[in-house]
Parts: sequence; C-alpha cells; structure tokens
Amino acid sequence: MPGIGGGLGPGFTLTANLHSVLGPANAGYLEITLCGFGPLLPSINGQNEMLSDAGIPQVVGPGPTITATIWGNDQIVPASTFYCIAVMDDKKNIVQAANYRLAGSGNNLAQLVPILPPYGFPIGDLTYIQCTGTVPGNTYQAPGPIIAVTYNGMVIPEGTSGLSWSRAGNNQIVLNFMTQPGDLIYAFVIL
Repeated sequence: MPGIGGGLGPGFTLTANLHSVLGPANAGYLEITLCGFGPLLPSINGQNEMLSDAGIPQVVGPGPTITATIWGNDQIVPASTFYCIAVMDDKKNIVQAANYRLAGSGNNLAQLVPILPPYGFPIGDLTYIQCTGTVPGNTYQAPGPIIAVTYNGMVIPEGTSGLSWSRAGNNQIVLNFMTQPGDLIYAFVIL
C-alpha cells in the first residue's frame, strides 16, 4: 500500500468486535495511542517519514465492529514502542485498557496478549489483603506470593532487624517483632 512519500503504508490491521454484557453492542470505540518512544520522535523504519501524531490518542469508531489499519510496532523506530488500546462504550467512557506490541499483518483485539508489566504479572492480579495468624504473634500467612507487607498500614521492609519481616516460603511471613492486640498485618500478594 503506498504511503507518504511513496513508501509502504501502515501494515497492521486491528479488528475489534464489541459486545455488551447483554449481547451485541450498538456501538463503541477504540482509543489507540502510540507509546514508549521516550524522547525520540518515532519514524517509519527505513524511510524518512516521521509520525507526527505519536502519543496523541486516536479514536476509531463508532460501531459494533471496528477495523483500523495502523503502523505496526515492527515498522516503527525506536523498537521500544507499543500501543495503549482502550475499549470505550458508546458514550466514549473507557471500560478497559491495556498495552500491546503489534507486529505482523494484524489480528483481532480479543486474541492479542497484553504486554505484562516488568514485574511479570498483570497489575489486576495484585491484591492487598489481611493475613491470617494469631495476635499477639509474629507468624502470619498470606493467600498468595508476597510482594510487600504492611504493619498497621505502614509498609515494612523485608530484612532481619528492627521493624521488618522475612519469608518462610512464598506465602508465610515471619515478623522480626511481636504484634500486640489490635495490630493488623496486611500483604500485597499475587492472586
């Protein structure tokens, strides 16, 4: 497909079939934003063409089925780019958004796998929850792998001295102090 200056055009066709919890949606939108280019103005790989709308949300729709042909991240320099794609209802309220790296010729949004954050799990899997254990005491159980621990709402460091905690397996917390009646031990865990 010819593009600006006679070069190739956008090579990724994104399709989204939008539905409501009650069945087919009357209309909806996608908001597509190129991200991850940092201080560099993105350009088309191998061409002298800059993307003048980088970082500016592009709204596509309305419709129950939306198709957009965009530059794939494999066509863009720098290689660190990705897209934030938001699904919006018929009033343009964002109902879900995720980051995607789009490469190849295209795909349906429902089949794409979002980019996982650098910590290796989707942020929606992180839960802040009270741990079980006896108060007063110093051993508590979390319902999943522990990311951080709080004592009466204050994050305490993992360590071996002072107001801190250590692990006894993935889900068990051993405090380096004794709790008192009324104390609360919570943890950020992956569920």
